[in-house]
Order: sequence, then C-alpha cells, then structure tokens
Amino acid sequence: MKIGIALADFLLIRESIDPAQEVLRETQRLLDDEIAERGATERTREELGEVLERRLKAPGDPPTMRIELARHLVRLRANLSNDAPGVSYRQEDLARACLILGKQLLAYNLDRAESYCKSAADQYERLSAAQPKRVVLRSYQAEALHGLAEVLFRRNKLSEAEAMIVRAIALQKEVRTSPPDAEIARFPLREHLTLHARIQLKQGRHEDAARVAEERLALDAELAATCRAVAGLLADCSRVAGLDARLSETDRKQKAKEYADRAMQILDQAVKKGYKDVADLEKAPRPGAVAHARRLQGAAAKIAREMRAGACEINASLDAEGHL
Repeated sequence: MKIGIALADFLLIRESIDPAQEVLRETQRLLDDEIAERGATERTREELGEVLERRLKAPGDPPTMRIELARHLVRLRANLSNDAPGVSYRQEDLARACLILGKQLLAYNLDRAESYCKSAADQYERLSAAQPKRVVLRSYQAEALHGLAEVLFRRNKLSEAEAMIVRAIALQKEVRTSPPDAEIARFPLREHLTLHARIQLKQGRHEDAARVAEERLALDAELAATCRAVAGLLADCSRVAGLDARLSETDRKQKAKEYADRAMQILDQAVKKGYKDVADLEKAPRPGAVAHARRLQGAAAKIAREMRAGACEINASLDAEGHL
C-alpha cells in the first residue's frame, strides 16, 4: 500500500511541472500494478482521481493526451464505484468522469463521445431523482445533454439536436431558480444558448438565432468576451438573412443590415468594456498594474480591428451579392 500512496504523492507534487506523459505513465503504473495486482487503498485511488481531474482542467496538454488521461479517470472512478455499489458520491464521481471523457472525444470519435455523454446523462438523471433537493445535479445532467446535442449537431441531425439542447436549457433554468446553485448554472447555460443559436443558424432560422443570441447576452452582458461572442453570432445572422430565399430582396437587405448594425453595436460595447477593465487595473495598488493595463488596451484594440474587419467583410460580401 505504501508504494501506491508514494506514487499518488509523487503525482500531487509534480503534476504541475511534469509533461502529461509523465503523469500518464505513473497513472498507468498505479492502475495496473496497485489496483490489478495488489489493490490500492481507497485513499490512494481518491488522490489519484483528484490529480487526474486537476490535470484535465489545466490547459496545455495535447488533445490525444487529454483523452488518455480522461480514459484513466473513467477506469479509476469505475473501479471505485464498483467497490462501493449504491454509494451516491462514487456514482457521481463516475458520471463526472464519463462526461469529461465524452467532451474530450467530441472532435475525434462521435460514437464514443455519444456513449460516454449518454452514460453521464443517465447517471445524473438517476442521481437527481434519488436526491431531488440536490438541484445542482440537474445542471450536470444538462451538461451531458449538451454533449449529446453537440454529437447530433455534428451529424447534421438538427431537429434532434435542438430538442436535446432545449431540454438542457430548461434544466439549467430550473437550477437558476435555486439561489445556492444559480451561479453554477450560468456558465453552462450560456454554452447551451450558443449551441442553440448555431443549430438555428444552420437551419436558416436567423430570427430565432438572433433572439437566442440576445438571451445569451443578457446572462452576462458586463463581460467583454460575452459581447464579442454575441456579436459574432449576430454577424452570422446577418449572413444567413442575406441569403434567405423566403424573404423578398428588400426584406433580406433590411434584415441583414439590422443584424450587422446590432453586431457592431455590441462589438463597440465589448471594446468599451475592455477599456473599463483597463481603468480598474490602473487604479489597482500593485506593481505592474499600469503596464498590464496598457497591454490589455492594445489587445482590446486588436480584437476590435479584427472583428470590424470581419463585419466589413460580411457586409462587402452581401453588397457584392446585391443584398445591401
């Protein structure tokens, strides 16, 4: 048992500085040697699970390595869950691991991503039914449904994808009504709304997508990043409206211009909010705040130039096609 604990301690100390391959190698060693042959202590496996989760949250590792780490996490959580059948927090740990792996697989293997996201969604649904007062479990279930909606979207099954993401949105809105958990649901809800708008845009439903984009903006309009994301969605609405054969030429022009103008308005808000952040940094009583503020100011200006160029390109394209 001491060997297993030593390995877990080794990982806890070195996880932030070693390459992912080192973490993966030591994880595999613990899983194979300690669990398969001698049986690691519960504490060792719990520590290792925490290491893997933190590693997966940290940026920088290549996608294929993250998939391998997530697979190890699922194997570890399944092992712990099997050792304690019916223990809810073990089942919850396993559901979370399945969700993490499902998300990692979205860009590489849709079948496997679907399988893990569905497993997570089913587990969270059962856990939520057994613990109705733990509203946050519905938020996690919604995240798993988002993964399933993403799979359907990538397969171009748009109606099914929309039904799935609408269900996820409804669950997050339920969670938002619970004060202790409301903030937890905000981040995934904005991701759900963004995917919903993308689905609607692919269906040519620019008016619906614009409404969802505005709802997305209302969640955290104070954030420059939110304004930028919503401006991008509305620019796409402008493009789709300009190609909408259901509208007359006059209406196409009007709608496309309306969305483009709104996109630019929100973009200006993003830039202005960026400058407000700079002002706050300039007031901050710590060394280097002003220099950092100036770097942010330059970055905000660069973002503005890039997005203005993108919006102008859309308008120029619409103009060339006779839509503006």
